[in-house]
Order: sequence, then structure tokens, then C-alpha cells
Amino acid sequence: MAKRNQNRSPISIDLVRFGVIAVFVLLALVISGVALTSFVRHSGLFVIRDVVISESLGEVNVPELAKLKGQNIFLVDLEKVEQKVISRYPGIAGLEVLRRFPDEILVAGARRTAFAAALMDGKSVLLSRDGCFIGALGKEDGPLAVIKGMRHQKVSSGIMLNDPFGLEALKAVELVYKDPALAALHLRGLDVSDPNKIVFTFGLAEDPARFEVMVDKDNYALKLKTLSVMVARTELAVNEVKYIDLRFETPVIGKRKTKK
Repeated sequence: MAKRNQNRSPISIDLVRFGVIAVFVLLALVISGVALTSFVRHSGLFVIRDVVISESLGEVNVPELAKLKGQNIFLVDLEKVEQKVISRYPGIAGLEVLRRFPDEILVAGARRTAFAAALMDGKSVLLSRDGCFIGALGKEDGPLAVIKGMRHQKVSSGIMLNDPFGLEALKAVELVYKDPALAALHLRGLDVSDPNKIVFTFGLAEDPARFEVMVDKDNYALKLKTLSVMVARTELAVNEVKYIDLRFETPVIGKRKTKK
């Protein structure tokens, strides 16, 4: 007669108790989660009472923002709201739509302003300092430097400039604006169609007499500094100048023909 296996042991009482306790804890957590979710969704504490627009944005009129009031703050699709705002105001930089608990939505960012104009497909369009297209050039925009010679690309408000020479041109414009001596020359335009002969055009808006300054793409910052020194030391009578070629070690200055 075969003997019974003496090594088989029954499940301990402690293990059973542990399993029962674990089930009850898990059930309690589930019930608590459901209760908390219900509270969050239906409590008036988290109902949106205000939509705050940061001062840097100025007036923002987007119907979807007004519709947020009265909704539960947790149920708002922030990404969708951001897309609605940016589609209406493509000139906004760093746009963020944030929950500000318990009952506010914050819309933050900064308005891009016109820094220069670009001639694209025969039309002048506005560019921000960081290279974003922000609309068509209008009479109210004042005398902005016009950048020519950039490669063709899709132009629409909110799209970023992708031409490397165009982005360098914006940096060059900023160098001119930041230098008091160069800013006084009134930059009118910049042609980057030839990297070896980048042409700055200076002159007052009401004065048809303009003069050109030629540099190349590899030394434009240094050569603009040279031009600044020339102007600051009064070595340059700009009303007599037709062009200045700074691509050489010694600047070449072309004078206007004087009437006899």
C-alpha cells in the first residue's frame, strides 16, 4: 500500500488573511478613486470662473476662451484651446494655456511685433525679430528695412522663415539698429541674393539720395563695425557717398558726381 505524501502542507491562515486584506485595500482604493473623480468633476470648486490674459498679449478676442467659463477645469483640452488662439493670433510667441487652480485659466505669451519686411513673390510681408511671418506690410507699419533675395518658401502668418541667409539678414538688421552711428544712417533695405555681395541700402525715407554698402556673408558683423567707426569719426560725408565696398582690406568709397 502506497504511503501518502507527507510534504504537502495546507495554505497558511496568515497567507489567506493577507490576501483578503489586500483585496479589501484594493477595493477601497478603487472606491476612493471613483469618489475623488466624481468630486473633481462635479464639485463647484473646480468650475472655471475666469480666463486671465497676460498683459504682454494685450487684447485677445477668441470665442473659445469665453466659452471656457462654467466648465470643469480638469475637462478642458488645453492643447485644443491653444490651437484656436494661435490660429487667430499667429503673431503670438511662446503661447501657453495653463490651469490655475482652483478656478482660472491663464493665457500667457508675448505679441510679436514687426521688425523688418521681406520681399517675397513681389509682395512685402512683415517679419518679427525671431523670423516669424506676421502679416502683410501696411502703410501704418512705418519705414521698415526690406530684405530682398531670400529663397522662395510658403508665406503665411505664423510660419517661421527657413532661409539661412534670411535669418542672418535679420541678425544684420539688428546689428545696425543697435549701433547708434549706423541707426542714424536709416537702413532702408538689405539684398542677400548674392552671399558674396550682400548690399545694405541706407538713406532717409524722404530723401531719394541713397547709398549702398557692400559686404560678404563671412565678415558682415566686423565690416559693419568698421562702417560704424568711419561714421562716428566723421571720416565719412554720407551725403557725398554713392557706395562703400567693405569687402576689401581697405574700404572702397564711390562718390556722387557733383553738378557743375
